[in-house]
Amino acid sequence: MLYLAQDPSSTAADTRFISPDNNDGTAKATTEACLEAGLTARERVHWNVYPWWLAAPCEKRVPHEAELGRIFLIELLDRLPEVSSVVLIGGKAVQAWAKVFPNGGPRADFYIGRGPHPSYGWWSKPYGTDGRLGRERVIDELRAARSHAFKTTS
Repeated sequence: MLYLAQDPSSTAADTRFISPDNNDGTAKATTEACLEAGLTARERVHWNVYPWWLAAPCEKRVPHEAELGRIFLIELLDRLPEVSSVVLIGGKAVQAWAKVFPNGGPRADFYIGRGPHPSYGWWSKPYGTDGRLGRERVIDELRAARSHAFKTTS
């Protein structure tokens, strides 16, 4: 399954390594949510819509960053044909996915979950209309994605 967020943290930009085990709050929240959902490191791929840090200090922005992110996402999924579930983490991931796959997903049987990004304040606040905390929502979506991807009931 695919865990798709917006962009790497400043820590990942500094280390040049995207990992849920990086030393920052977002990575910690991601790791804890995946563990609570029962997802092992071997069962998931972490990726970002933008595989570069968007807030990086620079003089020039890359024109058409959204298009580059789209191309990288399509290439990633082409290289991972066994991926059958995705959890979109945050609004940027949801928006990018909708642009790449306006009809849902790459295949009819693809599971698509959605949840808030852990670094934007929704992690410990009610998210959505059902009153669940953002963290609970993500864990539930990760469990559903795992169940779909691995045909389990847990």
